[in-house]
Amino acid sequence: MGQKAVILSNGPSLNRTNFDELTASGIFTFGLNKINMLFPRSDFRPSVIVAVNSHVIEQAAAFYNTTNIPLFLDSAGKK
Repeated sequence: MGQKAVILSNGPSLNRTNFDELTASGIFTFGLNKINMLFPRSDFRPSVIVAVNSHVIEQAAAFYNTTNIPLFLDSAGKK
């Protein structure tokens, strides 16, 4: 209890975000959906990735099937 967490959504603003403080501080981070699209431009990696939209999960399946980052995926009823 009392620990900080940050939820990172998607969007072009992430390209201008400095993730050094998050990485250095060890704050737990949730990366949403296709956060992996940021990876070619940043060394930052979220603590976990969360996606619930079946279309997003299908689009990112190759990445999800090969990553070591813990995943929380659920596409039940999300067509």
